[in-house]
Amino acid sequence: MGLRTTTVERDFGEEPGRVFDAFAEAVQAMPKARIDSVDPHARVIAARTGMSFTSWGENLLIKVEPSAEGRAHVTVTSTLKMQLVDWGKNKKNVEALVASATGRLERATGQQGQPPAPPPPPG
Repeated sequence: MGLRTTTVERDFGEEPGRVFDAFAEAVQAMPKARIDSVDPHARVIAARTGMSFTSWGENLLIKVEPSAEGRAHVTVTSTLKMQLVDWGKNKKNVEALVASATGRLERATGQQGQPPAPPPPPG
């Protein structure tokens, strides 16, 4: 159980544009979510979820920023619209978005035929 806002930050070993696209697709695939605005230049997505049994809905904000060596740093925030206690809903939102975007990036990498990382040397 949390209060009003949950934020998660993650680093991805992918180019920021690809990570941004994966998160945009993840939001579109999220049940009851609707994108309010997308700024591809700033790499910011604002969205919201509808009312559910446990919530009056949440506002979602995703920021993808470049980090070292062409990688991406992502901040995902879920904030309640009206109530004071989230009953774990914000955490579920951010975890679901990160998992969905990560899966999309992994599938895209596999589809491009990039070789897997080599196994560690023996012994």
